[in-house]
Amino acid sequence: MSAPGLKRKLIGLGLAVPIGMGVVYRAELSARYVGYQLQGVTDSDARTLLADDLVTRCPAAAPVVAELLKSGTPAVRLAIIDAVGQKTIKEPCFVSAAEAVLISIPNLNDDAVEAALAITPTTILEPKLANLTKEAVAAALSGSPEAKAAACRVATRPGIDLAEAVVPLLADPDAAVRKAAVLAVGPASPGTPVIGEEELFKLLSDPSATVRQVAAASLGMRGLDPQQIELGRKLAHPDARERMALLLELKFAGEVVKDPGPWLMRLSKDADPAVRAGAARVAFECRVSDIGWMDELAERDPDPLVRQIAGHYRKRSRDVRTVGFEP
Repeated sequence: MSAPGLKRKLIGLGLAVPIGMGVVYRAELSARYVGYQLQGVTDSDARTLLADDLVTRCPAAAPVVAELLKSGTPAVRLAIIDAVGQKTIKEPCFVSAAEAVLISIPNLNDDAVEAALAITPTTILEPKLANLTKEAVAAALSGSPEAKAAACRVATRPGIDLAEAVVPLLADPDAAVRKAAVLAVGPASPGTPVIGEEELFKLLSDPSATVRQVAAASLGMRGLDPQQIELGRKLAHPDARERMALLLELKFAGEVVKDPGPWLMRLSKDADPAVRAGAARVAFECRVSDIGWMDELAERDPDPLVRQIAGHYRKRSRDVRTVGFEP
């Protein structure tokens, strides 16, 4: 095909660059021809080679890469992203090609988003792409369930540091997203953990067995033994009857639960007044020494009956400490 004929063909397909001052730049015209070939190829190996050829032509090919990531077929998008992922930050084409991929993330289909996010460990090493990478991951965290799950897997990496943005996804409607979120922020991390044990305790009653297992494993990685994990499950159980049952378990646990105090303190903040009142009683009956939280119940609890009961057991606890009185 002659050069004028090729130019007309590319313009008709919407692949030619705008003509400025009557000149089509040769490098970009050549890149657009590769893009045209890439659109039409059906063999996967040929598609891989053409995608690599196109990406290697960046930055001249960057507009073509951006267009194909926006409107190309799923196979073409994946081939381009995979080609970018094979490049290193030392290659001249990398920055412009990676920039096109990162900008396209909000508009990609799910498989392509996962592939695009896979290049982020490399992009965060490039100062020009660092902020763009964080923006791309943040966008994916509010995307489809598949995009959210993929983003969770990279959000906590050094240089991205979006762990806090993952926390709301612990309550996502999709179980796969919740699992990915727990895996991201559940295990203990250096410094201050992103979430506390209480958030993980709640997930021990998750409708998904997989999420429950991952939450339990995360607590184990934080040093909790199986008995403590089970106590935590009951502590945060959505059914108040389970939490009341925990009070009885703590009362009669004896040596099994060596220190019921921290668990009773948590139960003293329960949403159910009966549980809070029960925590005051069990703390007295178990002779818990650290009951500073009893003052909060006795003086400021919103329920008058809880204040009365807590005040009663606070007084009895003081009597025991001062004169050794036994009930």
